[in-house]
Amino acid sequence: MVYEGASHKEDDDEQTADFLKLKRLALLAVATSIDAVAVGVSLAFILLPALKVGLYDKIASWPSGVNTYITREFESGGEYLSGGEAQKLAIARIYVGNYDCIILDEPTSALDPISEDEILNIIFEIFKENDMINKSFKILKKILKIFLKSLVFIRMYWYNLVSLKKTNFILKGVFDMKKLTIVALVVVLVVSCLVFTGCGKKEDKKNNQYEIALVTDVGNIDDKSFNQGTWEGVEAYAKEHNISYNYYKPSEDSTAARVETMKTAIETGAKVVVCPGYLFEEAVYQMQTQYPEVQFLLIDGEPHDANYTYKTEKNVHCILFQEEQSGYFAGYAAVMDGYRKLGFLGGMDVDAVIRYGYGFVQGANDAAKKLGVEDDVTIKYWYSGSFSANDEIKTKMEAWYSEGTEVVFSCGGGIYLSAVSAAETANGKVIGVDVDQSAESKVIITSAMKELKNSVILALGELYSSSDKKWTDNLAGKTSTLGAKDNCVGLPTATESWRLTKFTVEDYKKLFDDVKAGTVSISKDTKTAPKTSIKVDYQN
Repeated sequence: MVYEGASHKEDDDEQTADFLKLKRLALLAVATSIDAVAVGVSLAFILLPALKVGLYDKIASWPSGVNTYITREFESGGEYLSGGEAQKLAIARIYVGNYDCIILDEPTSALDPISEDEILNIIFEIFKENDMINKSFKILKKILKIFLKSLVFIRMYWYNLVSLKKTNFILKGVFDMKKLTIVALVVVLVVSCLVFTGCGKKEDKKNNQYEIALVTDVGNIDDKSFNQGTWEGVEAYAKEHNISYNYYKPSEDSTAARVETMKTAIETGAKVVVCPGYLFEEAVYQMQTQYPEVQFLLIDGEPHDANYTYKTEKNVHCILFQEEQSGYFAGYAAVMDGYRKLGFLGGMDVDAVIRYGYGFVQGANDAAKKLGVEDDVTIKYWYSGSFSANDEIKTKMEAWYSEGTEVVFSCGGGIYLSAVSAAETANGKVIGVDVDQSAESKVIITSAMKELKNSVILALGELYSSSDKKWTDNLAGKTSTLGAKDNCVGLPTATESWRLTKFTVEDYKKLFDDVKAGTVSISKDTKTAPKTSIKVDYQN
């Protein structure tokens, strides 16, 4: 590979690693992405493909329209696309290219069933006049329909041959040679799809139903946070026990959309619905009585109505976490590693985020007292009011780093992107949250984790241990609060994730054992900020 005039191997150096990271991102504006600006054509030519693939309204809602950059990695005014929307943009680009033949390799493998169906309908509609090779087991049924029609076509010519209508057969054979070639390709595709049936998510081959369903919250399945951690637990358990499973993404961020998506999952066979995050509290409250035979697993929340009347039915089990412990580990480790100017960046000030933050403060305070540096350690503390990356958060973090903040604990979904962006510019550091986020940037020195994967595996194991596959009495209608004693919170200790230089893995394990044994006291109070010897600047 040649990058900036020099030749590199894939794992040659940091510069190459940075290039590979950039390579994954969409660097160009929408208009350039669909090859319109580059050829100097009209605005109508840009918008037609967007209209064809269903992105017109999305693009029109952006202040910069077709000149909007995708992601905010390189442009502060950029926008993010969901997995399905990104696929639509790719299809728009193909449409503009006006290619003679289109080859697609698993174009919907990363999408939930609803988005997948929408994308496939778009593909088959706008490319119906093109020659297209689409390698995908998921569209086997559509291919088989084409194949069966082709069999009728082949049978017609066999009849002509045996009837000795030689002239007619030869003329039609020459005229439709292109179709015969396509028929041959279809046969190859069908065979390859049958050979590779092991690819993708496991499903019940009898009726295309999925027994365990995960419904995502506002993020994507690969959000490096709550959705992904929960999904990894579902996937690991289902694969090990040969259970069909899938995930579904709501059309928008609302209780109504979440309820509708949960119903879709149940209609496609779900007997267990896993819901990651407190945003599902009202949705589960509604669904638990409508579908009493379906078992619900609510992660990080408890069912309540719009008036915050809480009630958990017997077909629901809830999991909460001792985030204060995980936050404590992060704060303690940061100070013991030599950091003195700390920051806590929270998303919305919900209980889970507050516990993370107050735990972080307590850990930093205890470490400062142990080292005798209480006068040197300070923490800036702020809730952004959002779980999504935005310019306000990035600007705030840039100010913190410029004022001397060394490391920021970013706690809340996608806001870590804003913190990381600011840290990379200012040579600062970040602490991730919920899952191990070290792979996202080298500035992430550790992550305060909920072991979401382990938690889901434990809960599903209990559920499927019962003969009727319903929650057992010790879990039905109840909430489990998991922490160090359950090995369900902590810091990542893998070599590639541990970027602390003075505070060692052995030091951490000793601290973890002390917390697990209860010899270290950590308050879980979310109403009153912890009393400290260090200075904490609460900025909300």
